[in-house]
Amino acid sequence: GCGIDKIGAVRCWGHEEDQENQPPDGVFRRVSASWVHRCAIAEDTRLVCWGGRFYGHGAPSGTGFIDVELGSGYGCVLANDGRVTCWGDLSSRSLEAPPIEFRSISTGHDHACGLTRAAEIVCWGANRDGQLDAPAGEYIEVDAGVYFSCALTAGGDVICWGDDEEAFTEYGA
Repeated sequence: GCGIDKIGAVRCWGHEEDQENQPPDGVFRRVSASWVHRCAIAEDTRLVCWGGRFYGHGAPSGTGFIDVELGSGYGCVLANDGRVTCWGDLSSRSLEAPPIEFRSISTGHDHACGLTRAAEIVCWGANRDGQLDAPAGEYIEVDAGVYFSCALTAGGDVICWGDDEEAFTEYGA
């Protein structure tokens, strides 16, 4: 995993295969960790990735990024204009984000979801377990899991959809 300390430096720990626990120096705003690669949003709004010989290739360049989320062999970045760009090993799935303006994003194993500026949820990618079938409504937050997703409604309820193998509905979600 990785986190950002109080001075903005990225600190990583845990399993290491390809220098993914050796972040670059600098001040960062956001960080996301996957199995063998990491990405962060620098203070100047650049996307910076390290580790994993393949997964950082094709990551968007430039500035204006506000969030990054990593899935299994891919990543998605949210720009300050609301557009989302995904990159990485997309050969077995379609992870091209729809051309909608988003407030926030979250990635699962092979799908991603975003909260639109209209407070709706839109998901894309693999749908073998119904993880793209977000219920209509007004939402505050969305979090994509491995093969499912959950969201917080404007009314304060948590709603989940997708693979129910972990029985998330039994825990009041």
